Amino acid sequence: MTSNLVIRVFGDGNGETIFIKFPNGKIGIVDFGYKDFLKWFNLYVSENKLSSIEFLLWTHPHDDHTHYLIDLLTYCEAHEIQINLLGRFHFGRLKGLSELIEQIDEKFLKNSTDIYISKPKPGYLLKLFEKISDLKNKKLIKTIDAQLCLGKILYGLNTLDENIAITCIAPCANDIDEYSKKYNECLYKACKNNGLSGNFSIESSVHNIISVALIIEFGDLKILLGGDVTNESWQEIYKEERYPLLKSNLVFLKAPHHGSGGAYNKEIWDIWGKDYQIIISPYNKSRIPKSEILEKIMTHSTQIRVLKDKSQKTVFGDAEFLVRKIALKSTSITTCPDATHHIKYEISMNGNIEVQWINE
Repeated sequence: MTSNLVIRVFGDGNGETIFIKFPNGKIGIVDFGYKDFLKWFNLYVSENKLSSIEFLLWTHPHDDHTHYLIDLLTYCEAHEIQINLLGRFHFGRLKGLSELIEQIDEKFLKNSTDIYISKPKPGYLLKLFEKISDLKNKKLIKTIDAQLCLGKILYGLNTLDENIAITCIAPCANDIDEYSKKYNECLYKACKNNGLSGNFSIESSVHNIISVALIIEFGDLKILLGGDVTNESWQEIYKEERYPLLKSNLVFLKAPHHGSGGAYNKEIWDIWGKDYQIIISPYNKSRIPKSEILEKIMTHSTQIRVLKDKSQKTVFGDAEFLVRKIALKSTSITTCPDATHHIKYEISMNGNIEVQWINE
């Protein structure tokens, strides 16, 4: 058994999934937006005779982080894999809004901004909530935590591993209040009009307000999984007694919100230290990462890697910028020549990090 922490990031420009293997062999999975994750995971389960997952974390209700969660839960049910903790964003009443929207005839939704980016539609979320409840009743999900927020300890030292602590770094209380306010406004409009007219859905970008992000402490090392937390939320988090975990030097960052301008703030990024490993999982529909943001990120690190789409052999985001940097043999940005959608980081407690592009 290795004594290292292993992080695998999967992303093809349409969705991302993060797989974590702890030194004691236990695993955690963050988000479920990558289509082919189950193909790889099935092999992992077979080779390692996996019988339990320490935690599944669903950061927020956007398609590129959510779409294949039902598939994963169905797989776990079929293979009798126990999920010790299912953690999700702080807002259970989203189910109520999904139920309301699902009852309304499609013709009244044609001119309404959809509650989600593409799929999942409200019907998908209702099936997802139902699946989670079913697995909880079957005791395949041991615990559900739906109150993840700033400062909440997911795992303290010795509860998962003697060298590991995991703390939620987002959202903070103000973010949750803001999301609740927008939710209530939306619900009020829908009820007032009997759901038959008007734009009553929550604008898609609003869901990033409640995105969960994590700090993993591995001995003295810090790993930050930034979810889709945007700049306004980072500023709110930083205000809360200048939140101490934000001030720690990082060794690894999963860039928040796919390297978008909305998630970059120089003051915050400067707090995280200098020259830490950065992985960016692109999002094609919004053409991120953006070139101007990559230029800024390059001032923080020379160890930036960007996932690509394997099937189309292209770099998502601002392709021209990335191709130009690669052509100049930039020491800052790296992509795999084979356009892989899977990268592995193996982190040792002395701070050494081995990086490997994985081509299936």
